[in-house]
Parts: sequence; structure tokens; C-alpha cells
Amino acid sequence: MLFTPFNTLQKVCSPVCAATLARETRQRKEQREWKQRKAKMKQDLETVTDLANAAQKIFNQFIRLRDQGKPCISCGKKYQSDFQAGHFWPAGTCWAVRFNPLNVHSQCIECNMHKSGNGNAYRKNILQRITPQQLEELDRIAHNTANFSKAELRDIAGKYAKKVKKMQKK
Repeated sequence: MLFTPFNTLQKVCSPVCAATLARETRQRKEQREWKQRKAKMKQDLETVTDLANAAQKIFNQFIRLRDQGKPCISCGKKYQSDFQAGHFWPAGTCWAVRFNPLNVHSQCIECNMHKSGNGNAYRKNILQRITPQQLEELDRIAHNTANFSKAELRDIAGKYAKKVKKMQKK
């Protein structure tokens, strides 16, 4: 039998249907609240290291997209799809410039992994991509102490995720 309301405020046809609707509405509300609590718990359990790794992953993707087609910053090897985001100042020890795009450029696996960044060649060639003033600024701030908060790391990841999405659309 098809339900036809008598007026616009009527949502159910009988008390049985009203009880069913109330139960379903309550269940949907509880599910929404549980998802919110679960997301909050997950967020609370994330460590700074977890968030830094997530931010680094999306930041590196941004660098690879930005530098697509450019040769290795250190050795000049022709661009390949497996190029990495090589840090001039190491990400592990120089957190102040870890997410600074002036500090990171496309680099072949050999230079980045097997030659520990190939620093001497990197320093020589970085001036082809940034200005001497920018390099001086990087050198100046590289060893500053930087401790990112969870919120800052989430912001960094969000900022670069938006940039990656925009670049991928092009």
C-alpha cells in the first residue's frame, strides 16, 4: 500500500512506522557520532613522526611534479620517472628547511641514495634553480631549531595536497 500524507508535516503512516523511522534516525545519528569520535581518536593517536612522514610524502610528490622534466640537480642526468625529491640540507637533521621548496629538487636515485645527496655537485648546480640570495637564506636558517606541531604538519600536508591536486589537473 502506498503512503500518501494528509499534510506536508506528516512523515509516517502509523505509530509502527513512526517507531521504525525514529530507530533508523537514531542509528544514523549514532553512526555519525561514532565516525566523528573514531576520527578524533585516530587524530589523537597520530604522532608528530607519523604526521611528518605523511607531510613529507605529499611534499615530495609536489617536488617531483614541479620538477618533472628537469635533470638531476646534482649530476645532470636526464629526467626519469623514478627521480626523487632530494634535499640540499638533509630532511632528517635540518627540520627548519625540510618542507622548504627551495631546499628540495629532483634528483636521480644514484645521487640521492647512493651518494648521500651528492652534496658538492648539488651546491654547485643549485644556483641554476635558485638565486644566490635564496641559497644564503637556506644556509642561514638550515640549522635553526624547528619543532613542528601536529597542527602545523597537518597544515603543511593540506597545503601541498592542494597544490598536487591542482598540478595533476593540468
